[in-house]
Amino acid sequence: MDTIASHLAVATLIAARHLSYAHPLAGAQMADQSAGLGKTALALVILIVAILAVLKSAVRGMSGLLSELLRALAAMASIVFISALAIAVVVILLVYH
Repeated sequence: MDTIASHLAVATLIAARHLSYAHPLAGAQMADQSAGLGKTALALVILIVAILAVLKSAVRGMSGLLSELLRALAAMASIVFISALAIAVVVILLVYH
């Protein structure tokens, strides 16, 4: 997850820098926009890194929750299976007596 976050941050920074080149008067305005664009790109990178950090902790929490849920479902399935076997044995014994 950390590798993805760093690559995404660099790609976002590069894409934000290249947005100014698409403007027809980019040569004249590049010096004026570079400072503002740098701050915007930095804010965007910080926002993306913060979102990825929150998602990382959320995924870690959800994996623990999913693990507990699967453990509970396995226990319930075994109880249902054992109960079905016991009921089948009782029914078989009642039918043949």
